[in-house]
Amino acid sequence: MKEKISIELVILVVISLVIYFINIDVPAPTNLSEDLVDSAIKKLQSSDESERQMAKEALLQMGPSAIKPLIDYLTYVIRKAGTIYATGKSKQDFDKIRGTYSNNTTTFDEKIKASKVGGDIIINQRLEEDVCELLGRLQAEDAIPILIEAMEHEPSESLKWENMNPAMEALINIGSSSIPRVIEAMETAESRESALRYPDGALPSEYRIKTISVRHQARAIMVLGEIGNAQSLSVLEKLQSTTESHFLFPYLKDAIDNIKKKNNLK
Repeated sequence: MKEKISIELVILVVISLVIYFINIDVPAPTNLSEDLVDSAIKKLQSSDESERQMAKEALLQMGPSAIKPLIDYLTYVIRKAGTIYATGKSKQDFDKIRGTYSNNTTTFDEKIKASKVGGDIIINQRLEEDVCELLGRLQAEDAIPILIEAMEHEPSESLKWENMNPAMEALINIGSSSIPRVIEAMETAESRESALRYPDGALPSEYRIKTISVRHQARAIMVLGEIGNAQSLSVLEKLQSTTESHFLFPYLKDAIDNIKKKNNLK
């Protein structure tokens, strides 16, 4: 199946490219546009890399027509979806792989390979990353709130240092339009975390509130620094002079230095 790209997807790409290159002012029929977008988004779940890349290219060529469905899909993946399996895969496929890397006789290299295969079966993370990338490349300003949620939702790769994730890259690609919302997220991180309640009504611990909120702040600071707009400078400098979190110091310094460099400020 891998060597056969579906005829439906080929037609989808051809139509979207034709619309793009002839640049007609008359919009495509709404139903056709919706069907094309929905079909392409569904293809993002494919286990075939070439099919997924064609779907991504088609969605980019569709432009604004793809934005709302992509926002809705990202919202679903983050908030509502359970386990999402690649097209043609199932829980049984994953359980078989999981048995490989829980087996005591399996070598380290075999476990690494099995883990990668497992990641190709359960694709929630990959879908989130792909949709964030598309929204960033489409410079979808309407997607800023859900991208901030995705930015905060992304698990940390390290307890010591935060790295860029696809939602952050998307906000950077959207640019200065992201700044007010990102600043708001940075400034409200602790209060929002404090307001959370566990299903049994219990409050989060003070340690959790501090740990999670500074992680969210660090990511917001990194985004503001990479966007590099001088309008963020006073907010970051204020936080630099008031924060009690040593964890944030290097992020603030890097962001402030980058903004000053981009704007030729001392």
